[in-house]
Amino acid sequence: MVKINPEFDGSIRERIASTLVAIIDRIEEFPSKHSDEIIKKYIHNYYEKKKPIKHSFSNDLLDFLKRDVILKTIDVNKEYFESTSQKVMDDLVAFLIDFFTDEFSKYRDIIEVSDDEYIKIGFKNLITSLNQIKSSPNSMMKLEKWLMEQLKNDWNLIKTIWNDFKEENITTTEYLKLVIEILDEGLFYNIVDSFLEK
Repeated sequence: MVKINPEFDGSIRERIASTLVAIIDRIEEFPSKHSDEIIKKYIHNYYEKKKPIKHSFSNDLLDFLKRDVILKTIDVNKEYFESTSQKVMDDLVAFLIDFFTDEFSKYRDIIEVSDDEYIKIGFKNLITSLNQIKSSPNSMMKLEKWLMEQLKNDWNLIKTIWNDFKEENITTTEYLKLVIEILDEGLFYNIVDSFLEK
């Protein structure tokens, strides 16, 4: 599976969000017009000015972009799209994917990263800290206790992975990759980060 390089993630999300905000501003500016009409016109105007470009992003990355960036951004602003038809919403999503490929195609080789690269780039500091903790049995015991307290019932979901990590059967990168497949990566990062700040 591929993901967006964490170093580009913020700017990509910001560009998608700012484009949606521009559409939302138009919807608010013309409350008497149906949102379908406003969105269709916005999309039409964009395509009139831009020629479709050929890109080499994988379908995996575009699916990730759709699921984890575009649909989540739309969901946060769903009250503006309540009266929008499903057809126009589908067109909006397709437009935002085209917008992304137009804006970022020249960075394709550094935007599209594997799961392992994503972990190594996005969790570089956490990997370093966990490797330092791993060198001290006492620190590992304290972190294990902290994770149990913070994760409560979710601890059982990662206990086996933790034991493999503790016994050095898997690397720190493999450990993080497996854990964030099970738990929300932001939640886990914050829990470990709060341990490090103690």
